[in-house]
Amino acid sequence: MSELEVIRDDILETEKKYQEKQAKKRQKKLEKQEQQGRLVAPLLLLSFLIIGWLIQLIFS
Repeated sequence: MSELEVIRDDILETEKKYQEKQAKKRQKKLEKQEQQGRLVAPLLLLSFLIIGWLIQLIFS
C-alpha cells in the first residue's frame, strides 16, 4: 500500500469513529428529551387538577 492509501484509510476510520460518536450523542439527547416529556405531562395534569379543585373550593 502506498502512503496515500494508508493516510486515506486512517482518515476514513477517524471519520467513521467521529460519526458513531455523534450518533450516540444524538441518541442520548433524544432519550433525555423523551424522558423529560414523560415527566412533564403528568405534572401538568396534576397541577391543572389541583388548580381546578382550588377554584371549585373557593367559589362553591
